[in-house]
Amino acid sequence: MIQDLKVGIVDDSPLIRQIIQSVVDETPGMRVVGQAGDPFEAREMIKAKNPDVITLDVEMPRMNGLEFLEKIMKLRPMPVVMVSTLTQRGADVTLRALEFGAVDYIAKPDNQAIGAESLKIFSSALVSKLNMVKGSNFAAHGRLQHNQSRYAGQVANAAVKQYACIGIASSTGGIERLRYLISNIRMALPPILIVQHINHIYVQNLVERLQELAPAHITVKAATHREALQPNHIYIADNQRHLQVRQLGNELHAYLLQAPARNGFVASADYLFESLAALDSLPFMGVVLSGMGNDGAAGLQMLRKQGARTLGENEKSCLVYGMPKAAFEAGAIEQELSLEQISAVLNQPA
Repeated sequence: MIQDLKVGIVDDSPLIRQIIQSVVDETPGMRVVGQAGDPFEAREMIKAKNPDVITLDVEMPRMNGLEFLEKIMKLRPMPVVMVSTLTQRGADVTLRALEFGAVDYIAKPDNQAIGAESLKIFSSALVSKLNMVKGSNFAAHGRLQHNQSRYAGQVANAAVKQYACIGIASSTGGIERLRYLISNIRMALPPILIVQHINHIYVQNLVERLQELAPAHITVKAATHREALQPNHIYIADNQRHLQVRQLGNELHAYLLQAPARNGFVASADYLFESLAALDSLPFMGVVLSGMGNDGAAGLQMLRKQGARTLGENEKSCLVYGMPKAAFEAGAIEQELSLEQISAVLNQPA
C-alpha cells in the first residue's frame, strides 16, 4: 500500500498555513502532519511528526528560513519546498535556498490581494511541487560540491570546442547542477545557451551568482536579442521570451521570441533545441539535466536526427528524473551520464 506523503508547514502567517493545509487536505495521496509558526516550533514539529517534506517560509521571526534550511540540511536532510515572495529581495534569498539544498520553490500569494485566480495558481504549483517530491531522488545524494574559488589557471581548448554551440535544458534541481558544471569549467568552450525553468524575476540574480562561480575566462549573462554568440560565454534565457539561435552570415546570434508557453514554460527548451536542429550544416551538442516534465524531449530528438551529440543526466544523478527520462524514451538521448561525467565531457582536452 502506498503511503500518503506527510507534509509539514512552516510559516509565520496563519493565513498561508491555512491555505496550504486546505490544499493538501483536498489532494489525494498527501496529508499535513504538523504546522509551525517559526523555526523553533518547526524543529519540535519535525522531531515529533517526522514529515516527508516541509514547506518553508523565507522570512520569519526569531530565525529566517534560510538559516533554518541550512541547519536542516546539516542535521536532518529532507526535501524542502520554499515559499517566497516574488520580489527582488525574495529572488536572492530563494536562489540561495536552492543552493543550500531546497528542492524547489513556489511564489506566495499576496496577502493583500488573495483572489480566486491567485489561489488557483498557488494551489496548482504547490500540488505539483509536492507530487514531485514523491518521485524525487533526494535521499540518493546530498548537496553537490562546487568549487568555492574562481579558476584563473591556464586555459586550453576543450574537445567540445568543435561544436558551434552547446544547448542545455534544466528545471527542478537544475540550479545546483549548473553551479557544479560552471564552477568546474577548466577549458575554453564554445558558446553555451541555457534554458533553466525559473521565474523571470530571478534570472538576473541567477546570472550574478553563476558568474561568481565561473572561472576567470568565462562570462555568464542573460541572453539579449540578436546578440552575436561568443566563445567562453554562457547565455541564460530571460524566461520572458523563448531563446533561439539563428545564423546571420558566418555568425550565430541569440534570438528572443515572444510566443505562448510550450510544455508549460517560457522559455521552453524545445524552442532552443529546434532552432539548433534547423541549422543542420553545423555541429551542436544538446544536454538535458534534472527536471520535471518533458520539456526539451521533442527538440532534442530533432537535434539528434541532424547528427548532434546529445547527453542526458542519468536517473541516479538526477534530483528529478523527468525531463531526461522523457528525452531518453523519445530516442533523443545518445548517452546518459552522471553530472560528474557530463562535466568531464565539457573539460576533455582537444
